[in-house]
Amino acid sequence: MSSVLSSFGKISSYKVKGLTEKSLIRFYIDNKWSCIRIAKHLGCNDETVRKALIRHNIPIRTKSEAGRIKKTTATERKRLKTHFAKLNLNKMGEGHPSWKGGRYIDSYGYVIRRINGRVIKEHRYVMEQHLKYKLKTWHEVHHINGIRTDNRLENLEVVVNEHKRKDWLRRNAQTAS
Repeated sequence: MSSVLSSFGKISSYKVKGLTEKSLIRFYIDNKWSCIRIAKHLGCNDETVRKALIRHNIPIRTKSEAGRIKKTTATERKRLKTHFAKLNLNKMGEGHPSWKGGRYIDSYGYVIRRINGRVIKEHRYVMEQHLKYKLKTWHEVHHINGIRTDNRLENLEVVVNEHKRKDWLRRNAQTAS
């Protein structure tokens, strides 16, 4: 395998063992492998395979043509599904190394929580739990001391915004008629 020093100082593959016109026809056309799969099989980059296809005048499939080809067998799909499920269990939610309990502070300074798949501002959630009903859009929850991260119940008050309430009633009256 010969190599050439690129202008960036890295060694790139110029010729890859097994990347002949005959093998490309066998892999790409007969077996309908993708450039990525051929590259993994030969131990090179998929761009190297693509350039070799162009160099040997082998027509490259469009995305729509590539999408019609059955890429994996049923057993391989099942293996991949379980493999990625195991990976995702470790990377999402409590298994993620950066997990902070489902809370973060948004750009406006409010604490945001993810509760039962619902993203909600924590001060509204605290007030909903206290009042035991879901707040409407015209209910505004204010922090008495002005500190947006202080979500103690004694620091919160509900204020009705009449402008928002009337607008909501007007929109719902239009949809009802």
